Amino acid sequence: MQLSRRHALALLSALAVPISVRDAIAGQNNLFLTSMRDATGAFAAALINESGDVLYRVPLQARAHDGAMSPDGRSAVLFARRPGHFILAFDLNRRTVTHQISARDDRHFYGHGFYSVDGKLLFAAENDFDKARSVLGIYDATQDYVRVGEYDGGGVGCHQAILLSDGQTIAIANGGIATHPDYPREKLNLAQMDPCLTYLRASDGEVLQTVRLPKEYEKLSLRHLTEVTPGTVWVAGQYEGSLADCQGLLGVHRGGKEMLPVEMQESLVHGMNYYTGAIIASGDKRRVIATSPRGGVVGIWDAESLALQDTFARPDVCGAAPDGDGFVVTDGVGDISNDRQILSSIDGIAYDNHLVPVPAILRQNSIGSI
Repeated sequence: MQLSRRHALALLSALAVPISVRDAIAGQNNLFLTSMRDATGAFAAALINESGDVLYRVPLQARAHDGAMSPDGRSAVLFARRPGHFILAFDLNRRTVTHQISARDDRHFYGHGFYSVDGKLLFAAENDFDKARSVLGIYDATQDYVRVGEYDGGGVGCHQAILLSDGQTIAIANGGIATHPDYPREKLNLAQMDPCLTYLRASDGEVLQTVRLPKEYEKLSLRHLTEVTPGTVWVAGQYEGSLADCQGLLGVHRGGKEMLPVEMQESLVHGMNYYTGAIIASGDKRRVIATSPRGGVVGIWDAESLALQDTFARPDVCGAAPDGDGFVVTDGVGDISNDRQILSSIDGIAYDNHLVPVPAILRQNSIGSI
């Protein structure tokens, strides 16, 4: 379904209103938390549905990256893009910003994090940049998000970290690349980079296992991950070596076994421009979806056989989230798509890197309550 130009202009105008106003009725559509850039170049956090309706939003002073939902669906956070220094927390039901969390002077955020299974703690991927060390900062969500400690991330350059379905294990994609805010986007140790997938015990931060791809993948900086079925984690990376040596961009780890590379045709690796931006499982867990904003390509794999099922092109595509049994993706030209069609298209909008599904409890509470 393509939105009319009149509808698109109305939605663009809605981006200027405060978070306390709802701009569209959710209906039965699924809802997603994301960030975006509007036609004026301003950044915003937004709650949207798959039809592109902006339900409410909050202006951002700088670009955000990913978000996290509390288990009860009432609170959410957005993390600043690396090397950012803010986390924005807000109450979704009351449509109010509740906290702006700042990074320690000797840390910056990597753009990802998650809540504990009881929702009392928020974990944020951070960089101890003076020691080139991955860190998970721990914040007490019941006490104004005060920082109460940290876990060592078991590597360098932790990017995405998730809590697995057992509620007791943390998985971290350590990119293996040292960075420093004095050199904001530079990669300082490419000759010695050491990407790995690290598992921590959630209760105390003890490293349970560190897993690496085979040596021929040592220049694949692991950035994003998703748990497809209990104990099965897929990782997606960005290649930093000689392009002639790049054999693939994805890996799979099951239980205590070795991590397996996902075979990719050379044409697809090249088509993705040696770079993935997000990876998620479809709602039915039968497929794994990886996006490439640099290549403008979405790849779809069978979750069990690891075989490539399909690809399709979307410009600057990155955000991805489960949607019913399937999935949706967002891109940098204002489109929301699934694997069959463009669901909405709004000129002037650029959706940012990630897309966070909103729990059903909030969708129900949002309907009909202005």
